[in-house]
Amino acid sequence: MEDSSTSEIDKEEEEQTTQVSHLATEANRQFAGLTRKKSGILLLTLVSFLIFILFIIVQLFIMKLRKAHVIWKKASRSKSCMNYITQLYSEAKTKTKEKAQPSKLKGELTHTPESIV
Repeated sequence: MEDSSTSEIDKEEEEQTTQVSHLATEANRQFAGLTRKKSGILLLTLVSFLIFILFIIVQLFIMKLRKAHVIWKKASRSKSCMNYITQLYSEAKTKTKEKAQPSKLKGELTHTPESIV
């Protein structure tokens, strides 16, 4: 009778040990799954934060670009300066043509340096 009671106690201990090890394994699995979920959420949060920061930087760049464009537009509206420069250029060009035409009309030969000939 003692042998049968001892074997029953041994069987109960083995079952308890098996149950405890099974529970520990299940707990480890759940912990690993929870860790993966936490790391996934952390990764998603970091990526979202970086995209948000990049969006802010792009917006600041666009604002700076628009400001420079407005300044450029204001400068291009003052065409009086450009017209003046264009007028000076065209006058200089016509004066050069006028100087070159009389010598050709008179039939005078222009002096050519010997180094070119």
